[in-house]
Amino acid sequence: MPASAIGSPRVTRPRAGGGLALVEALVVLVVFLVGLLGVAALYGESLLAARSAAARSRAAMLAGDLAERMRANHAGIAAYADGFSAGGHLSSACRSGGGGCAPPAMALNDKAEWTLAVAASLPAGRGSVVAAPLPVGGYMVTISWIEPGAGPQSYQLRVRA
Repeated sequence: MPASAIGSPRVTRPRAGGGLALVEALVVLVVFLVGLLGVAALYGESLLAARSAAARSRAAMLAGDLAERMRANHAGIAAYADGFSAGGHLSSACRSGGGGCAPPAMALNDKAEWTLAVAASLPAGRGSVVAAPLPVGGYMVTISWIEPGAGPQSYQLRVRA
């Protein structure tokens, strides 16, 4: 070994581009954060879509409920068609099984119960029943509500007499 190599400090040059790994890491971090922001936006949209689907499902269930009530009370079916109403009126005679309840009174009672259910189940929920024009005939059950973030919505079901 030469004498000059013993005990002399080794001189190293700094490598060119030594900070490049830090810049690459920052670029990767920015790309990752942009991806996370996209996922968060999609999550918010999916929550709105799920809420809207749940409201539409409730509206379909409520419209089907009134349609079944109308079919069961065929003698009083015309009394259901009163457009947007205050909901008829609840009758204790009709609620206790309908033994002493005439078909038109049963229709008003059914409509009252249904209107209360629509108002309780949907935000600003309203329901209507109108006679459908001929030649189609029957009745059109419409439920409308205001969906937060989506505006006014409605669901319609045609009931054949």
